[in-house]
Amino acid sequence: MDGTGADFTDLQPAIDAAADGDTVIVLPGTGYGSFVIDGKSLNVVGRFPFIDKPRVKGTGLVKNLQGGQRVVIECLKIDAIQSVGPALTLFNNDGSIRLEGTDVVGSFGTAVAAPGAGIVFVGCDDVALNDCFLEGGYGMTVGQDGAPGAMVTGGSAVVFHDGAAVGGRGGDALAGSGLAGGKGGAGVALASAKLFASKVDFLGGDGGTGADELGDCTQGGVAPGNGGDGGNGVYIEPFPFGHFVRLIASKTNAGDGGAAGLGLACSAVVGQNGQDISPSAPPFLIVEPDLPHTALRGAGFALSNGATIDFWVQGEPGANATLFISASSSFFDAGPLRGIELLGFVKLRVMPLGILPASGAKFVSLPAASLLAGSDALTLHLQALVAGSRLTRWTSVSTVISLAPGI
Repeated sequence: MDGTGADFTDLQPAIDAAADGDTVIVLPGTGYGSFVIDGKSLNVVGRFPFIDKPRVKGTGLVKNLQGGQRVVIECLKIDAIQSVGPALTLFNNDGSIRLEGTDVVGSFGTAVAAPGAGIVFVGCDDVALNDCFLEGGYGMTVGQDGAPGAMVTGGSAVVFHDGAAVGGRGGDALAGSGLAGGKGGAGVALASAKLFASKVDFLGGDGGTGADELGDCTQGGVAPGNGGDGGNGVYIEPFPFGHFVRLIASKTNAGDGGAAGLGLACSAVVGQNGQDISPSAPPFLIVEPDLPHTALRGAGFALSNGATIDFWVQGEPGANATLFISASSSFFDAGPLRGIELLGFVKLRVMPLGILPASGAKFVSLPAASLLAGSDALTLHLQALVAGSRLTRWTSVSTVISLAPGI
């Protein structure tokens, strides 16, 4: 469905018919084909994701967004297992891209094509992912390596909150081929990129199993193959410039080396485990696994332009209440000098709510228009800070608000 209310049976015709700034609503289903969004602001939103996320069996491409343009993809599953290449490619975008509640799985390898990454970013200045699962394609034949990464980014700035990037497994070698198992893919592979991640698991893929011995290798038979090496949780290209990586309360786990092929007369070796982060300590990497960190999320509701959002803020009488509005749910308190910092590059709006009365409870009713103005995402998180003389505390006023009218 596009902004005119027209109905379509596939995603690409709806995207083609939609005007700049329209919302395409995708109903549950498993038969949607590949899509391309080229130089157009668009919201592509899966409806009823709590039943089943609408599934794209193919690939997606978002390219050539100009500054000020925006694409939001929300609550889809983009599954390229039976296709070729990355499941989702973001290319040459000066505008902003937001992925929310979306799963992306790269293509599996074949005899004629290497497996594809889950998502690839090239030349994108402003990308944010929230509550997304990414997986690289598996190597499927004759010891094929897994995809380079579940997430591969070059020359881009990416923020990732609350999700996972899992490298593809290396393929097993065929018995009697003498080949080693394929290498596992990285959770994320970075080249001249900026990455800001909070509460994200970056997991390397496991290596594949080496080929079993065929015949007696000392009598002209084929020796067994070694196991494939495990993938790195985070792999950073050794470029001397352009990198900035900050990982907040995130896990980086290497993939395990694959098992050696079985042999009677000859033996093979198990693949090496990957590294959690490779190289282990580049100067542009900041890892803060124990940073006090909060993510306020939960059930949400639709909000149209004519609606209001009503809530109570409670705390110490006389305390000052402030509302923080952002596409990011993740933040930390950096102390009295620096204040509240969002974990990422997304915009933060601050709205004073005033002083709590003697009852310690204040009712607030906000028109939707005040929340919609200047929004850069379909999902916003409202967090209230109540600062009194004895206690300062955070509350989640509303966790997830879908801002697409009519959804």
